[in-house]
Amino acid sequence: MTFSGGGRACIGFKFSQREMKVILSLLVERFRFSLSDKNITWQMSSIAVPVLDKNSTKPQFPLKVELAK
Repeated sequence: MTFSGGGRACIGFKFSQREMKVILSLLVERFRFSLSDKNITWQMSSIAVPVLDKNSTKPQFPLKVELAK
């Protein structure tokens, strides 16, 4: 049994997706996200990719994460 589609798909697939979204929303409420002080440049190719250095090929988008009060 797999989570993929088709006649033999897991019957709990949609339920598990909704459950993960609920848990994620509860976790996100408890944190505050803000942009870091680093300068982010967007490389434009077939998709926009955030990088810290114009010559970098590694996508990075640093965020500050703090507990919400």
